[in-house]
Amino acid sequence: MPRRRPPMGPDLVALIRAQAGVVARWQFREHGVPDSAIRTLLDSGRWTVRHPGVHATFSGDLGRTAELWAAVLACSRRPRLEPGVRHCPDAVLSHETAAELYGLTDRPSAVVHVTVPDGRRRPVAAPGIHVHFSMHLADRRHPVRSPPRTRVEDTVLDLTQTAPDIDTAIDWLSP
Repeated sequence: MPRRRPPMGPDLVALIRAQAGVVARWQFREHGVPDSAIRTLLDSGRWTVRHPGVHATFSGDLGRTAELWAAVLACSRRPRLEPGVRHCPDAVLSHETAAELYGLTDRPSAVVHVTVPDGRRRPVAAPGIHVHFSMHLADRRHPVRSPPRTRVEDTVLDLTQTAPDIDTAIDWLSP
């Protein structure tokens, strides 16, 4: 008897494509995919677990964009699911990782920097992710860039504030 594929409507397929093939379990639930279907795909090896509750809808190595999406989703708070409401991740890429995406640096950061709203519980620690907190994240989040990240001006300010010395801080400010 052939295994049934989970019900994936066009909205879920579009979300999977937009997030480089990486999706959080809560996003699957928003789209009506039962945990049993997810388990079946994970057990078969067709999908993989990147972080707890974050899955790649393919096997093999993650590309850089998929790795960044996995970090954002791993650090995002799981919203209370409301029928008919679609939620977006509340975490954003920041610091050296956002600088990489804006082309402000030539090399990918060894650690993925993610900022979450201040005042909430610390996300589950994940290897290779450094979590920052911001009281004003909603204002600092770029309104349309994907994967989600801080605005370029806030990225530069973050980098000057975390620079190891004044010369490095000035380098971030000069073109």
